[in-house]
Amino acid sequence: MMWQKGLMWTVQEDLIFRHHHGLTAEEGATQELVPRALRSDVMRSLHNSRYAGHLGERRTLSRIRSRFYWPGMSGGVHLWCRTCSHCAVRKRPSKNAH
Repeated sequence: MMWQKGLMWTVQEDLIFRHHHGLTAEEGATQELVPRALRSDVMRSLHNSRYAGHLGERRTLSRIRSRFYWPGMSGGVHLWCRTCSHCAVRKRPSKNAH
């Protein structure tokens, strides 16, 4: 167990967790630290999957943050959503938009 400015880090069954004191589960009270090799899998699952719905950057980040953490997560999710081909097609401006 390790403490850091309102955070507590623990290891459970070879997984590292970050615990925020004073937050609800939806706000990310307990987040699993995601190794670099698995970050794309998390973003794919919570943004691209048929059940995730390509909900955009803000909602994807909120969904990921409620359960997971990694350094640079906001920037990674931003890039993931901005380069999502499905989202780019859906958000393409119409020909008659003025």
